Amino acid sequence: MRSTALVVTGSPTERLGRCWAAAVASKSSLNHSNGFGGVSHDEHARLSFNFVFSKHTVIVFTRLLLLALLVFSSEPLVAQTRIVELTVFAGPENQAGTQQKWIRVLSNAGADRVTSVVRDGVKPSIDEEEFGGSTVVSVKGVLKSGRLLLPGRKFSSSDVARIREYLQKLRDDKVDVALADKKAFGLTAEQFTQVHDMLSRKISTSTVGLTTAEATQSLANEAGLQLQMDTDVKASLHKGRKLIDEREGLSAGTALASILSECGLGLMPIRPQGGSIELHVVRLDDRKDNADKKVWPIGWPSEQPPVALEPRLFQRQDIRIERFPLSDALTAVAKRCGARVLFDRAEILNQRIDLAATEVSFARKQVTYMVTFGKLLRQSDPPMEIEIRVDEVGQPFAMIGVRQ
Repeated sequence: MRSTALVVTGSPTERLGRCWAAAVASKSSLNHSNGFGGVSHDEHARLSFNFVFSKHTVIVFTRLLLLALLVFSSEPLVAQTRIVELTVFAGPENQAGTQQKWIRVLSNAGADRVTSVVRDGVKPSIDEEEFGGSTVVSVKGVLKSGRLLLPGRKFSSSDVARIREYLQKLRDDKVDVALADKKAFGLTAEQFTQVHDMLSRKISTSTVGLTTAEATQSLANEAGLQLQMDTDVKASLHKGRKLIDEREGLSAGTALASILSECGLGLMPIRPQGGSIELHVVRLDDRKDNADKKVWPIGWPSEQPPVALEPRLFQRQDIRIERFPLSDALTAVAKRCGARVLFDRAEILNQRIDLAATEVSFARKQVTYMVTFGKLLRQSDPPMEIEIRVDEVGQPFAMIGVRQ
């Protein structure tokens, strides 16, 4: 009779659900073979003790276990929706005891069932099938040169925590999400597109004169966004000053990122494993210990030439500015050229640049507004710069900040 190495882990109720799903899956497999899952004679069976399974034994044992737990367990019976089964294939070239060693390692790796099979020519793979209302995730791993090869990853016998994390991702998410390459914010390309679309709605609310808290709430309501924030973040948001720059007409993502930055906050898309995408407002200081924690940017770079993005900034005029406050000079030039201008006011304040107290002068005939901005901004201490960006729907704006 054929046998297999089998490990079932978890609480009594969890073991019940896993055994029942395993029995259903095994019954299906046995319709196509005379053994348990097509395993070899050299394998060992283990379910808290060594046990050799037949088709009839598996079903009867599982039903008895079901009855016993229903009678004696005080835990509520909860169906498990995603069950992870790991089958490890080893060729005859593996040293004696290698399979047994890995079975011991994998018994603590979080799979609902672990089996070992002696067979050549198998490639690592993952399949999902529906059995009795649950999704069974069947993972095939291959032992090669002492390492366990799983789809997209290699593990040594000391990598129990990493294997557990890998299998937990498969339990929480569909395979295409769990194994997909993660891009910005730890999101897949599809998830990032979803967030980008959420933040692409144009804002029709004027923000001038609103507090940061008022503007944030107004924009979130208009765009239909649910923003998550803790008590400390709310307190920082309500301490923000009244806004000077106009965000009306910009897309929600760029507008919110710009408003939040004025009080040291940022917008961070987060997707909990197995959950839905959430938009969290976070303190920028909280990211210093983790450079991977990025926040939604205030606009995006564009591959188009600046003159094509915002031609008004490249119109030529006679300019004469003598001993003007930098804040007034920048406002006057922006109004005259008609381009939208935003300021990185949080960084300007952090660098202790007082725009009203900084006096500037510049005079030239037939000079572009872009050059004029540059000449004025370089007179601050430290010097500032202007950059053309686009919002989520491709609308251009000029961003003024401290030179990096």
